[in-house]
Amino acid sequence: MRSASASGTRHESSRPTGRDLGARDARTAPVAGRLLDGLVALGFAGVTLMMRAAVRVYFRHLRVRHRERFPRRGPVLLVANHPAMWTDVLVLDVALARKLHFLALGQLFKPFVRAFLLELHGALPVIPSPGEHDRTGNEDTFRRCRALFDGGHVVALFPEGVSEADRTVLQLRTGAARLALAAARRDPAQTSSPHRAGEPHSSGFAGSDATAHVPVLVPTGIHYADRTSFGSEVTVSVGEPVDLAPYLAQAEVDPEGVVHALTGHLHQRLRSLILDLPQPALAAAISQLEPLARLSPRRGARELESAQRVAARLEQLRVQEPERFAVIRRHGRAYAKARGALHLSDRALSWDRRGRPWRQRTGTLTVLCVLGAPAAAVGALLHAAPWAAGEWIAHHVGRDPARFAFGRIISGLVFFPLAYLVLVIVLTRIYGFPLWSALAAVVLTVSLGLWMLPYVQWVHALWERARLLGLEWRQPRLVRRARAEQRLLLRLVAEAAAEARP
Repeated sequence: MRSASASGTRHESSRPTGRDLGARDARTAPVAGRLLDGLVALGFAGVTLMMRAAVRVYFRHLRVRHRERFPRRGPVLLVANHPAMWTDVLVLDVALARKLHFLALGQLFKPFVRAFLLELHGALPVIPSPGEHDRTGNEDTFRRCRALFDGGHVVALFPEGVSEADRTVLQLRTGAARLALAAARRDPAQTSSPHRAGEPHSSGFAGSDATAHVPVLVPTGIHYADRTSFGSEVTVSVGEPVDLAPYLAQAEVDPEGVVHALTGHLHQRLRSLILDLPQPALAAAISQLEPLARLSPRRGARELESAQRVAARLEQLRVQEPERFAVIRRHGRAYAKARGALHLSDRALSWDRRGRPWRQRTGTLTVLCVLGAPAAAVGALLHAAPWAAGEWIAHHVGRDPARFAFGRIISGLVFFPLAYLVLVIVLTRIYGFPLWSALAAVVLTVSLGLWMLPYVQWVHALWERARLLGLEWRQPRLVRRARAEQRLLLRLVAEAAAEARP
């Protein structure tokens, strides 16, 4: 009996008690949390990689002006214009190569699926309504922003609030200024020392144990050559960081006035970073002249600067010399009419077919188009269904110009991977191919699709050359008139740019 009792005692003592189970749960909870965080980070990395690849494919050129102004690490408050809705988010994410936590309208976080995707991308909700519940929600969002700043992260927002105009900046809301000033007040000493781009942004003085981090306020402009066209170009211009010290000093006297003053300053800075055309007459004139700037051999980051100088000079002419401005408008309309009748691009009209480079390039294009036709045909056949589905979605859902590019990009991210998955299933389940062979077929299919992108441009260039030859034989006078108007406009634009140059 004694041994049985002892045995029973040993058996009971070997069972885990409630305290033991609680301790075990406490030990496993951090592991589960880290595992969940790791899965979320992995999902974000995968989505980000796909979106960056899609942006690089969709836009022919993505240029960044003054990238050195954007800190490589440390807290940043990024303020940008908003010409193309969600496309702006993708472009900034790719251009600046840092994880950006965007502030978005709270209504966009419904339904659950969209809220999950926004949270996965690091977005934070902002509710513009003045209700008590809304203020509480925004306070929670601003607390999360301060926590992100303390962690050295980037918070980005579009203070216009809506996407409407791509050649001007709408009136800004005051949220960006309020967030910047609130963050700066936590450690006023930070604003007195200038920040050098690329250097870490520490909090407080050397040796201080302060935990607050003041973000660098960086205005950034986004300029699309054509926000609705596939294969277009986009330029991201990073502005000089804003010195908040004068505004903090003024905030002691007029806290509400300084918010509006900083908002107005940000508005002017954003306008200076894009091609700002608030006047309809000026916008119409620049829309006719801007494509001609792309004919310059010195393209790139300076192209936008040249267009800004021309726009500033034309605005000056519109106000001070309206007769001269009217002459430029008249020649611009005549050139647009002649080019439209010929159905040729600006670059095609600038070609000189009598020169040797033209003949060499025509021969090269002919060889590329002939030899590359089989691969391009196979690529077109394999990608016809997902491309058609994406175009249908973009034209029926993204009719707004601000949404059109994003509709194309997102539909491409859905339908093209789905087509590749169907290809793998068909090859493995129906035809019995091993998995590695099916994956190799997917890689080959993607390569053929990427080959189509330059091939279509080569075919179009060769077609325009053939059409130009035919038009010079059938309608020589119209071709000569269009070229004469083009040369005149180029000269007028060059004069305006020279006069505007300081």
